[in-house]
Amino acid sequence: MLTFSLKNLNIFISQRADGDFRQTQAVEQFLASRQLAKADDQFVHLQLDNKDQVLVLDAKQLKSKQKSKQTSLLLTGDAILSDWQKGDRQANKTLISMVLGDCFPLIFFDQKSQNMAMIHAGWEPLYLNILDEVWQQMLELWQTKAEHLLVFLGPGIRAKSYLVKKEPRQSQHPAWKEYIKKQKKTGLWQIDLPAFIKNHLFDIYKLPKEQLIDYQLDTYASPTKFFSYRRSQELLAAGNKKAAQSANGRFFVSCRLL
Repeated sequence: MLTFSLKNLNIFISQRADGDFRQTQAVEQFLASRQLAKADDQFVHLQLDNKDQVLVLDAKQLKSKQKSKQTSLLLTGDAILSDWQKGDRQANKTLISMVLGDCFPLIFFDQKSQNMAMIHAGWEPLYLNILDEVWQQMLELWQTKAEHLLVFLGPGIRAKSYLVKKEPRQSQHPAWKEYIKKQKKTGLWQIDLPAFIKNHLFDIYKLPKEQLIDYQLDTYASPTKFFSYRRSQELLAAGNKKAAQSANGRFFVSCRLL
């Protein structure tokens, strides 16, 4: 398992050797086994929808679950923002998680309000402008500024591995033209999601470049370290069912305040 810190926010990312985490309960059990979760902690799992729904999590939602003695809250969407207020006891007793195959986890931490946001930065949510939606909500909810934010871009499929035969429907969209290019030698279309994300962060939102941590690990090109949905589909198409099943697992990303 990998561990990163954005000041007071800890980020945990599982690797292939840790197991397949398609089931949310497996995430809780694993974190507890590593003593990263306690009996009275609250788990919030973001079930991805490949759309642009942005959720806001506050102490009131967790209190209602605690009264019913439920320790897990399952929400459906592709981004979640915490809205902790000063003195909220649930803030550092809550682990927010999601499970991915090749898409990027993009995490924001506001040093001023001590709030965080987690985005499923995949092809479809990004095309549906989920970055803009989250950014605007962060500014409104937290009253934050770009200079107060720390950002983490986790493992995912990088441009060198994201090659498709069919021209993506987004290729003619003005916002995407620079990040979808046809290779002359192979005739394949290359998609660069990290470059698209960084353009928004640096050029549009004016995030200082030193405030982004880019892990730069390619899930597709790292078969011993990470599962990859795309790699599994290519193996399946080649007739290697056993290898395809082995590659088609999921890794989790979980965050908690210190």
